[in-house]
Amino acid sequence: MRRRDYVKTVGALTAGSAVGMAGCLGDDNGDYPSQSLTWIVPFGEGGGTDTYARQLNTAMGDALGESVEIDNRPGAGGLEGTGALHGADPDGYTIGNVNLPSVPTAWLVDEPDWDITELVGLGSFGNYPFTLIVNPEYDHIEDMDDLVDAYQDGEFTQFAMQGIGHSTHAISFILRDEFGMEWEEVVPYDGGGPTSEAVISDEVSVGIATATSALGPVDGGDLNVVANLSSSTTDVFPDLEPVTDLGYPEIDFIALTTLALYGPPETDEEVVEAVSAAVEEATEDEEAQEWAEETGNNIEYGGPEEADELMEETIDEIEASVDLDQLRE
Repeated sequence: MRRRDYVKTVGALTAGSAVGMAGCLGDDNGDYPSQSLTWIVPFGEGGGTDTYARQLNTAMGDALGESVEIDNRPGAGGLEGTGALHGADPDGYTIGNVNLPSVPTAWLVDEPDWDITELVGLGSFGNYPFTLIVNPEYDHIEDMDDLVDAYQDGEFTQFAMQGIGHSTHAISFILRDEFGMEWEEVVPYDGGGPTSEAVISDEVSVGIATATSALGPVDGGDLNVVANLSSSTTDVFPDLEPVTDLGYPEIDFIALTTLALYGPPETDEEVVEAVSAAVEEATEDEEAQEWAEETGNNIEYGGPEEADELMEETIDEIEASVDLDQLRE
């Protein structure tokens, strides 16, 4: 597998000065940006990634002086949309989410003919833990211990996750082999929204969702959330104990997601600076911060260099910690 042998460096521009450059960067059509941008979200509407993107895209557009349109492209654990991003023109008009570690996990499992490490980091804007969700009919399931007991007693046999090769696929085996949650069949869906819908309808009674995507259905009484798979509390569900507090293994390397934004290979450095500055400005937007405070979701800016480094670190950790052949079976 190829590796990028360098980390892109970015100029020491402030957010304000870089955004100020946005209107004077040359491209084939004149100043950059001179038209709307497309933000590829490689998962369906209603999931955690989509929810975050729709909190930030308007403010990013305001910062750039052109609209930023969301393009949901679910499929293959995020690879369909990420592959489209990799193949896009590096002109600054197509950007996309690559959630870490979920999409790199799918890439390592599927081994497509394009190199995810060639994507150019533009920044990051938040993170969230995965949670376990249960159809509310089963209101006797209140925590991880209850869920493990229910699987061991045969009450549940299936588990809904977010795509073959996705990080939630890897998590499902950890839940079975290290937590004792003895499912007999994992059922894949294209992202958090469809997974939650399957649990709400009781098509599959138990599944996995980000804290972000679970919040609305839980507040509406359509889902129960019974486990926080990270080792720290989440402000989305502050009363939900981390599974590590109940004696389960720490799996933050796969159970915590960083939301990062990338451009196609060979994206120009000046585009990186302009888009990154717009991401930073969007994370500081008053409406976005109000949403973060009201919902408990974390919005926090990280720079392009950090996004590049996180990609490399994530791939190394997944290769060292996940049985990829098991996910390919």
